[in-house]
Amino acid sequence: MKHLKKIIKCYDSFEENLLAVSLAVTVTVIFVQVIARYVFDSSLSWSEEFARYVFIWQIWLGTSMATRERTHVKVEILQGMLGKKGNCILNITGCIGVLVFAFFLVRYGYLSMISIMGRHAVSSAMRIPLWIVYLSLPVGNLLVCLRMVVQIIEEIGKMTALLHSDKEDGGELV
Repeated sequence: MKHLKKIIKCYDSFEENLLAVSLAVTVTVIFVQVIARYVFDSSLSWSEEFARYVFIWQIWLGTSMATRERTHVKVEILQGMLGKKGNCILNITGCIGVLVFAFFLVRYGYLSMISIMGRHAVSSAMRIPLWIVYLSLPVGNLLVCLRMVVQIIEEIGKMTALLHSDKEDGGELV
């Protein structure tokens, strides 16, 4: 388990650095594009397409990071009305819902990518295979699936600890 946590921590760091570098590169490319267009009256033919495709990858990798940080939008009205055990059950239910949806996106994103790959479609300006862009959907959501499994395991651990402490205290289980 220690090795797995170390691998996850290394990946987390890689993901954060990749997103930061990609943001810096994108901002730089767009800045150069604006200068080229308005100062030199010439433009880079590939810059907008590059920024768009990097942005798509940033979105799906950022989804994984937001999942890790538990910063996705959620309705919290029930959390204030439930106790610790109820919140654990609510969190597990929410994680399972996100897991199912993310798996759906992995599956159909993969099928979409395979379809694009079969057509040998390429981008108009940079001439890169479009399946590379479409690959962002299954990759990003596979990472979300993995993070959801980790969160479900954590929530089950919290629930087990709560149930165990209630049994020792002679408290109610529900």
